[in-house]
Amino acid sequence: MGTYGDLQSGKGGTYRKANEAESAAARDAKRRVKNTPDQLRALTKGILLSGADEVDARGAQLETMLGNVGKRLKGQEPEYTGRQAYDAVMKAQAEADKAYQNANPIESTALTAGGSLLMPGGGAVAKGVLGSGKGLLGSTALGARAFRGAMLGGLLGGVEGFAGGEQGKRVEGAKSGAAIGAGLGAALPVAGSVVGQVGKGAKRVANKIAGGTLTNPNVAAGERLAAALKADGLSPEQVRAAQNEWLKNGVTPQLMNLGGENTRRLLRAAANKGGAANTQAVKNVNQLAADLQGSVIDRTRQLTPGEARPAQQFAEDIVERRGNLASQQYKGAYETPIRVTPQVDDPLMGAPGRAALLRARKAAEARRDFPQMQQLDELLASMESGAPAEVSAGALDRARIAMGNAGRGALEDPRTRDIAGGMFSRADDIDAMLAQVPELQPARQTYRGMTGQERAVELGRNNAFTDPDAYQAELRKLMEMQTPVDNPFPVSGEDIRGAAGVGLRDDIIRNVGSPTEGATGYLNRLATGTNTGRVLEETFPSQAQPYREGVGQLVQQLNDARFVSPNNGSKTVSALEETGLLDALPPTSKTALVMRAFDMLRRGLTLTDQERAALMELGVGTDIERALQALPREASPVSQYGLTPLIAATPQ
Repeated sequence: MGTYGDLQSGKGGTYRKANEAESAAARDAKRRVKNTPDQLRALTKGILLSGADEVDARGAQLETMLGNVGKRLKGQEPEYTGRQAYDAVMKAQAEADKAYQNANPIESTALTAGGSLLMPGGGAVAKGVLGSGKGLLGSTALGARAFRGAMLGGLLGGVEGFAGGEQGKRVEGAKSGAAIGAGLGAALPVAGSVVGQVGKGAKRVANKIAGGTLTNPNVAAGERLAAALKADGLSPEQVRAAQNEWLKNGVTPQLMNLGGENTRRLLRAAANKGGAANTQAVKNVNQLAADLQGSVIDRTRQLTPGEARPAQQFAEDIVERRGNLASQQYKGAYETPIRVTPQVDDPLMGAPGRAALLRARKAAEARRDFPQMQQLDELLASMESGAPAEVSAGALDRARIAMGNAGRGALEDPRTRDIAGGMFSRADDIDAMLAQVPELQPARQTYRGMTGQERAVELGRNNAFTDPDAYQAELRKLMEMQTPVDNPFPVSGEDIRGAAGVGLRDDIIRNVGSPTEGATGYLNRLATGTNTGRVLEETFPSQAQPYREGVGQLVQQLNDARFVSPNNGSKTVSALEETGLLDALPPTSKTALVMRAFDMLRRGLTLTDQERAALMELGVGTDIERALQALPREASPVSQYGLTPLIAATPQ
């Protein structure tokens, strides 16, 4: 029986020993080839320009050589040599390829053509070879991996060659084994990287040509979406964080809103042809456009929680309640008699005093307060016949109110401004007399506070965004009309601010409802305008920012949907329709098949209709977690294409 060296060199040895070794190699080779899908072999054959068989066979040879070294170290005899493994794999692949070609001629040709057309992707490989330079021993760059593979392959190949060489020729065998090992160790990482870089594209071309029958469309859509998100610089964790930012503002995002431009362009490409994806994209944009105004109006109503009354009704209710409280609080105070002294009578003398009394009497007549009318008549008569002995606090208070109004009017008119000061100073004497009625102050405070509320409603609903400075100054002035905290019917500054919020809320709702459907100009100002921001911050201090962010997100959601959905009015529609018709025509020859594949590469039309629909379902969906689960996990380029056995022993 011959030596192992005889078998390695192909010289000498018995037929029985050689035959057993070849049978064992053939057995393992068939198992190896069987574990690789027919489609993948055809694809990689095209990618590597018909060199896939050689790469796989050399990989088998290297694995066998490495395995034999281990066996010899353990004192075991190898079943067969690396060369026999190489020959067996080459033969098994040729038989399997022929059978597949005979059974599926179109599919086999399509995969091989698609793979070969994508081979010029060497730029990506070159980039991997150059790497980032962490040092040859630690770098993951392709060049460093190839160098380490060459060193290990050369070392182990030399050991195998030396151990299996003929007596007296072991050095020569070691050199030969080292050369083969070094070459394979360096080449296999490069080949694996080529497959990883361009294999996906070739696979997609072939899948497109084969009518989408080669891959699961949901898996393919997840791979494409993952690549787009990665190109946008987004990880699943960042997508989830962005989702939370939307949800905290009460807006439920779609996945397209959380991705970047690459993600939206991918979805746009999916929607740019007819079919389910197009239908879903159009339906989505139409639905968002129809819901936009209602969604913003709903969010605007939430600015005044617990207060759903329209501003007009809110103001009317304030006036009614103010009147009821005035009747209750002023009744006892107004019936209190006040002795008419010169301190009371003198301010009412002269034309200003008479005008104030006449105005107060008209107001009493309008209220049909006959006792007060009589007392005011007596005060008017006192200017000629002498003052009455006493007057009610109510009549005097009404005269004082009328006098104050007249004084403010005189102050505003340049022609009478010089007498306004005197009128106010004389009114102070009446105030001193009225201060002797303790029940009067709480009533006045309540009336004043509720008047501040009434005016604040009108301030908010009267184009507040036009002049934010004036709005801010007036609102703060009205808030100073608040009552003291010990008032039996308190009106706080926040109550007055809230009344302005009711008015502003209704003004926003009116403007949102005014534009034509889908108009976003006013909404953009709400979300980003400086003036609107200042007014909203002044009126709704704790709600303004999330409200504005939420409105902006609703607008962005519609804009994203419009970008993704095809523009049916554009000039490109006819061209896209023609492209769709051309893609629907079946190829009539192998030449046409190859040209179709090349055209698809040139135009990027490798998406199948099923993948388009799956992509659009993920893109417009609001179940973000489900979409993220559809993304593939990170895997090495080689393992994705079933080539792990080729480089299992190569350092990574």
